[in-house]
Amino acid sequence: MFNEKIPAEEYAKLATQFNPKHFSGATWAKVAKEAGMKYMVMVARHHDGFALWNSPSSYKHFNSWETAAHRDFVKEYTDACRKAGLYVGLYYSPLDWRFPGYFDPKGLPENAALLKKQTYGQVEELMKNYGKIDILWYDGGWLAHKGSDADAAWFWEPLKLNAMVRSYNPDVVINPRSGMLGDFQTDEGGGDVKGPIIPFPWEKNLNLNETSWGYNKAQNLMPLKRVIDMLVNTVDRGGNMLLNVGPDPDGVIPPTHVQRLKEVGNG
Repeated sequence: MFNEKIPAEEYAKLATQFNPKHFSGATWAKVAKEAGMKYMVMVARHHDGFALWNSPSSYKHFNSWETAAHRDFVKEYTDACRKAGLYVGLYYSPLDWRFPGYFDPKGLPENAALLKKQTYGQVEELMKNYGKIDILWYDGGWLAHKGSDADAAWFWEPLKLNAMVRSYNPDVVINPRSGMLGDFQTDEGGGDVKGPIIPFPWEKNLNLNETSWGYNKAQNLMPLKRVIDMLVNTVDRGGNMLLNVGPDPDGVIPPTHVQRLKEVGNG
């Protein structure tokens, strides 16, 4: 949407096609368990603004409950995680490309206020309606795709936002990407992990398919040895590794991904 400069109204029509009939939270959880994972983090809503749950706060009803799928994927996922004995994480992007005010919050304060209202409403829904959430993984706190997360703290007011989060989930761990320091740091991307033990909680997050974060027919799968080396080098330095997979439009994790993850679990 952003890179191709697709108008929001045009992009929104894709919701009429989004109906991942083969999505199974239980299957996803099984894949994670067999890989040796202890927690999962689902992208509940990315920068395009489409929410994968029943979200009354969603601007213009842009969510999976009120469009073609008529499903609450966050509920299906959180239920499946707990049933499998996995810690439950949710990814949420505060920003939303549909709002011109995101790109010019001072010049378009009324529109920016609508964006902020949606963010607070949706984060509250996720924290209030789905039981115990163990990890809240923010992404994209910066404004207008410029500066740092901290530069945008004046707008998001993360201390206020996360106080609300903890009123529902006092034990949740939060990454720092809402604009202030979090409970753990993140090291994003496929760069090698080197150096001494890191003296604070941290997480390496990277792609299994190095082509892109989302689903991509072009496969550039990390070799098994590299995945295991990355995991060992991360854990040796006191970190966790969050290994991203991009499910296809039907909600299925590609078989090549599943096979590689099984190999890691058996390694």
